[in-house]
Amino acid sequence: MTEPVPEKVLHMCLSRSWGGLEMYPARAAQALRMLGWEAHGLAARGSRVAESFVSAGLPCLEIPGMKLAPLWIKRVLDYIQHNNIRVLHAHKSGDMRIAALCVALNPELQLFFTDHMGVTKPKKDVYHRWAYGKVNRIFSISDATYQRNIAAFPVCPEKISRLYPGVDLTDFEFPFGDGAREQLLGSIGIDPSRFVIGLPARISRDKGHLEWVRALGALRRRRSTDDWTAVVIGATDTGNSEDVRFLGQLQSEISEQKVDANIHFLGFQKNILEWLKAMDVVCVPSRNEAFGLGVVEAMAAGTAVVGAETGAIPEVIGSGGGRLVSPDDADAWAAAINDLMDNPHDRSRMEETARQRVEAAFSMSGHARKLIEHYQRN
Repeated sequence: MTEPVPEKVLHMCLSRSWGGLEMYPARAAQALRMLGWEAHGLAARGSRVAESFVSAGLPCLEIPGMKLAPLWIKRVLDYIQHNNIRVLHAHKSGDMRIAALCVALNPELQLFFTDHMGVTKPKKDVYHRWAYGKVNRIFSISDATYQRNIAAFPVCPEKISRLYPGVDLTDFEFPFGDGAREQLLGSIGIDPSRFVIGLPARISRDKGHLEWVRALGALRRRRSTDDWTAVVIGATDTGNSEDVRFLGQLQSEISEQKVDANIHFLGFQKNILEWLKAMDVVCVPSRNEAFGLGVVEAMAAGTAVVGAETGAIPEVIGSGGGRLVSPDDADAWAAAINDLMDNPHDRSRMEETARQRVEAAFSMSGHARKLIEHYQRN
């Protein structure tokens, strides 16, 4: 008997940055492959996105980049035709120039777009009406962004669906006992008996680092600095001049709050899941998270979360899955962290609730099944 031909999808992301948006396409493609689909990637040549497709063992077409993408339309269309691909899935607004052009030249293609950023600026000019007019469905990554998408995109509301991203829960199932934690913390000189407060986010003003440092200053005024250590995991050199200026301001604030000896900047870490497990509490002070992948990863790792009560963070945490605090209230942040330090049993209950919520709402396998439903329905 002849084996059935797998259905095929091309995930495209021409961004040269590296964050939750850029990590998603290869992860989703892997999950689709596990469900029998043949998933391909389209990425900027030499980008981290391209590397992620290749590392996952997925075929990837690399082109020079977003600005020159339309010049490579024939190469992309030839690749699509050669591999008999019928579904395109774009992840960056700039990708839509080549994605919509592909559909215009090959109307048999279906096009899907995920808005990872929670767009607020209306996209209803002539170009955007043409480009998004080629889309079969737009995915909003949270309820918080769904209404923004309805207002911003030039498509009827029936073409927009909320679809939470997911995480692969098996990634979090590796053994990580006290010995592994001690070794990891000891590698950067942290006493493992200390309470570890983490912030996993690249250095950027919108991620809330400044407010977090002020919260740590308020915590210092509440209790001894010998009790705790703070860890920042995320790129410090983003190549953005505004981020460079902000890093200088952040370092000045750290000195002013007198918490210099308590904060460690680790930069980007490939073993981020180990670090999430090593932390006692993860803080997410971002003002406007469209989803909050860091929140979900911390919850899946079994680590307590304190998040800003803004954007999508409250809906992601849900009832009992973490603490919510006003992003500007340093004393409230300090009180929440202090309470979790003093009440390990409450912290354990919160962690268990959070893990159950991730299993129910944010698994990558469940996300991939819903993607397939949409791919096959349109």
